[in-house]
Amino acid sequence: MKGKKTTPEINQAQQDQLAQAKRSQEFNRGELAIVSFDDFFEIVPDKVAQQIADRDQDYLAVLHKTENSG
Repeated sequence: MKGKKTTPEINQAQQDQLAQAKRSQEFNRGELAIVSFDDFFEIVPDKVAQQIADRDQDYLAVLHKTENSG
């Protein structure tokens, strides 16, 4: 059709890959962390992870510190 822009559809696998790449970048920049409690693991923002670690360092599973992160 003339004048109408079409957007290619993204399937679920592609959406998952994009989300995983974005999450990986956020981890690498120190914006996300992984915390654990009992047998559960959660991805949380770095500020939340730091608050948790301030209370008990054992709950912090992964927090990648960069020069620009808190």
